[in-house]
Amino acid sequence: MKNDILPTAITAAEAAGAVLKKRFRSAVLIEDKSDGSFVSAVDREAERAALSIIQENFLEHSIVSEEAGFFDRNSEYVWYVDPLDGTTNFLHHVPFFCVSIACTFKEEVIAGVIYDAIHDELFYASKNEGAFLNGKNIHVSNPKIEKAVISATRPQDKAKKELGFKIASVVEQHAHGVKFMGSAALELAYTACGRFDGFIGLGINPHDVAAGVIICEEAGAVTLDFSGKPGKFKDANMIVGNREIAKQLVRYVRKVNPR
Repeated sequence: MKNDILPTAITAAEAAGAVLKKRFRSAVLIEDKSDGSFVSAVDREAERAALSIIQENFLEHSIVSEEAGFFDRNSEYVWYVDPLDGTTNFLHHVPFFCVSIACTFKEEVIAGVIYDAIHDELFYASKNEGAFLNGKNIHVSNPKIEKAVISATRPQDKAKKELGFKIASVVEQHAHGVKFMGSAALELAYTACGRFDGFIGLGINPHDVAAGVIICEEAGAVTLDFSGKPGKFKDANMIVGNREIAKQLVRYVRKVNPR
């Protein structure tokens, strides 16, 4: 069964990505969500495309999907699906968004796929098998912190958003720069292949980062929580990067958020 999980995740991500590519820059129906973020008809259409493939192959598996919610089938296998990570970018015709799909077994991520349909870039990894971009092995970067470019997230919650700005301000005193790109999943994919040198996630959800975490770790990264302890994909706050960069980012974050 495990041998079929990554191919299924790839097929599902490509199906959802085809929807995003087709509907990009077209007029779409937009709704406000309770947390202040947006959802569109395209999110749901892409989600249906992904879920149909997962359920066709693994009907007995549970699924957590951003829009459709939790399909509890009392399984040790749980899929995490974000059909459109970077909805605001998508709706504003900014080509920085992706599909993110991961599968876990006993709460450990065993496979993850991030697909950027606009640029046709497919990032994927399975446990202990390495990380890849369009079939080529990828690795995290290893610069000095002063040369590093760090990506970061900003939650919709006002207080957490202000905290995110404060953290970025401190990090920028030591690193080359901090970027808020608007898609945690794609920022993790870019960290895995060395385009970014580290990632700071604040107030994130498992479906945002489950795939990105395994791809980064298989590319040589570590995942830490804000206290510096080993992190997991379910942590709301995390730091990802090569071991030295991650440890330094923990020190800077703790200056602002010591808990």
